[in-house]
Amino acid sequence: MVMVKKLRFAVKVMYIGESFSGVARQPKKRTVEEEFLKAIKSLESQKINVSSVRFASRTDAGVSAACNVFSFDCEKKPNLFAIHHALPKDIACYAIAEVSDDFNPRFTHSKTYRYVLPDFNSRLDLKKMQSCASVLVGVHSFHNFCRRDKRDFEREIFSIEIKKQKSSDKFVSIEICGASFLWEMVRRIAFAFESCGQGKLNKTKLKSLLSPKTDFPIQPLAPQNLVLLDIDYGKNELNNEEKVVFKSNQKILSSWSKQIIENSFLLELKAEVLRKTSYVNK
Repeated sequence: MVMVKKLRFAVKVMYIGESFSGVARQPKKRTVEEEFLKAIKSLESQKINVSSVRFASRTDAGVSAACNVFSFDCEKKPNLFAIHHALPKDIACYAIAEVSDDFNPRFTHSKTYRYVLPDFNSRLDLKKMQSCASVLVGVHSFHNFCRRDKRDFEREIFSIEIKKQKSSDKFVSIEICGASFLWEMVRRIAFAFESCGQGKLNKTKLKSLLSPKTDFPIQPLAPQNLVLLDIDYGKNELNNEEKVVFKSNQKILSSWSKQIIENSFLLELKAEVLRKTSYVNK
């Protein structure tokens, strides 16, 4: 019997989250993982081991991604175009990298999320929001900024950038980069910043929410405005090269160019969804 060497590959995947019940498979629900598995199962010539599929981030229902990462084992380098064209139109597979056989996409250096707040009537004070952002940077207990379970609430945020979107001054972008995130953490932080911009929450109160003694859970904003923007696997300390080197396919990216801006999705295409979220009409 001839033994075939196992190769492992990682691919970057983007999707518009409104029509998905999240990434992870769920009974009788449409998910990104389920659609990805159906696509590669249909590609028998690619010799992909379906049972080996793993993904980096378990985004919730309604959350979009400009960069999630899926990995799998294969007998040979798969055809990226074949995988992309086997997927439904609201998912794109646009970059590929050969990785080590111990690579697990969940073990990331950092993840970056972007939450987009509508500001049609210029109701948000951008300077107040930016001033409050510095409070959450660093290692803190985010027990008031997540759906609570038995896990450790301590997380590290590397950076937070709050600014008007370049494509439209009617939207405020909150970009958060961190080592890892708790369930609904970004959406709850976004609610806190929105409250800061409305003058309902100040810097001192926000800081107090990080104290283990404070029990004041912040509610989450709608998932449709959240995008997983980027995933970083860090550098190799020995030669300062990237641990994972992805090669993007420009033809695939060009075909999706009307749905991508600044490595995220065009706000114009999401505007109807944004306007339908409950807090826009407050």
